[in-house]
Amino acid sequence: MSLAVSSKYTINCLSCKPLESAARRMVLNSDTCAGSLRTDQHGSRGWLGRAVYFVKGHLSSEQALEISKDRRRCEVMHFMACERLFKDTNGEQKCRGNYAEAGNKNMDEAGKPTPDHLYHHPHTHVIPRYLKEVEWRGKKFKDHTFYDAMELNPTPSEKEKKLNAEGNVNIALIEDEVYLLKTDIQEVFVRMIFDKQVPEVFRPKWEEIENAFPADSVKKLYFKLKSEQ
Repeated sequence: MSLAVSSKYTINCLSCKPLESAARRMVLNSDTCAGSLRTDQHGSRGWLGRAVYFVKGHLSSEQALEISKDRRRCEVMHFMACERLFKDTNGEQKCRGNYAEAGNKNMDEAGKPTPDHLYHHPHTHVIPRYLKEVEWRGKKFKDHTFYDAMELNPTPSEKEKKLNAEGNVNIALIEDEVYLLKTDIQEVFVRMIFDKQVPEVFRPKWEEIENAFPADSVKKLYFKLKSEQ
């Protein structure tokens, strides 16, 4: 369905046309939505793999609902990839998922509302949560607030302030590490394409990965697995 692509579009809207730097964080890019890793994956929350999936174009609530099935499919694939990436060596799953729906007004590069400010970009915060400590590329991450109510407010809670004061927080990812995380997740997406145990509806399409600017290693993995079929 092309509703989102053909709907109202504003060239200066950051959700319609993300900054070039955002391409390094984009993990999936379908006809109707795109998903990008967030760089604030540190602190006491430890949400390694957190992403935002947003619809393309300025949509009314009715239009957004019509394409929600495709967006939800991408979001579930993201959770599945994180589950596979952060498993224990014995195969135990550590990852569980939280969603947070939002629909902010459209802003441009200067932080001002765009001309189509009455239309929103519905988007979802896709947040992997971890009951146990997760290790990725030699760094360990702990979701200290796993049992607490999920809080997206940037203002730390009293518990988070205490953890921060004690230095009991996760090591922040630098931008290059976010790109590596994106690459690792995309490689899992590629393996899911050829994994018959993954339900067909949740198998990523190569076009969705290719449109998200994959690293050369991701491309090589795809064509290698494809040639082995």
